[in-house]
Amino acid sequence: MPNVEKPFSTLTVEERDQMLTEIDGNLHYMALVSSAVHDDTARQMDALSQRIDREHEKLAADDSARSGAILHEALELMDVFQERMSL
Repeated sequence: MPNVEKPFSTLTVEERDQMLTEIDGNLHYMALVSSAVHDDTARQMDALSQRIDREHEKLAADDSARSGAILHEALELMDVFQERMSL
């Protein structure tokens, strides 16, 4: 995985694609777990995971803030789920 100390926007296209693919895998796994425990975020995580899976190459090549926003949304969904599960 690329150095997480670097802002997403400064990563190369290959590094961004690798990061998006890894986040997608984590998001997909968490969507499955979320669904199994009937958590409200399951559908959102699954839909976003499917979108990242379909568009990761396009998003990685996108220099706008759009790809970073999608990454942020994925991380936020996973964080919210993890927080609820730790209560």
